[in-house]
Amino acid sequence: MKTVPLFQVKKTPTVTKDEFKHLPKTERGVALRKALKKNKRARQAEREKLRETLGDAAPPKEVPKTIESTREYDVTMVQDNDEEIEHDEAHDEFAAYFNRETTPKVLITMSPFAKKTTWKFCFELQKCIPNAEIFSRKGVPLKKVVKQSIARSYTDLIVVHEDQKKPSDIIVLRFLFPHHVT
Repeated sequence: MKTVPLFQVKKTPTVTKDEFKHLPKTERGVALRKALKKNKRARQAEREKLRETLGDAAPPKEVPKTIESTREYDVTMVQDNDEEIEHDEAHDEFAAYFNRETTPKVLITMSPFAKKTTWKFCFELQKCIPNAEIFSRKGVPLKKVVKQSIARSYTDLIVVHEDQKKPSDIIVLRFLFPHHVT
């Protein structure tokens, strides 16, 4: 047995496109939007009056259907405050880095025999990055620079390449596992 509410508010707009056929095409869209907005406000006011008159017996507000509210439960989804996930994050090999237990030490280097504009860029980069130092390669192979930076306990290496006497590329290397870097 279906119950019919005493008061019912219209959910569909009462204005259609056909009512604006007499207007020029350029004005139709604007007039339709205005009419729909006016009707929407009228329906909202009608619902507010209905809630005021019915009080506690008023129908509840409809919950909007969103992606999150319509999502079906999946066993593979991770729940908040999961003990296993918290344990994994605490004992992760990156935990010291992300918990800021180690202070990053950054080495900035550039192409061999870099020009003035690249040097200026590296100095600006050094100002932006705390605990950063600049190293001029002057023909030293990059593999050697990587080994030296690991030996001197740098955590990151930034290599600025140049093309046509201007800085063009930046490569960022992070040494989280210094014994695994080749």
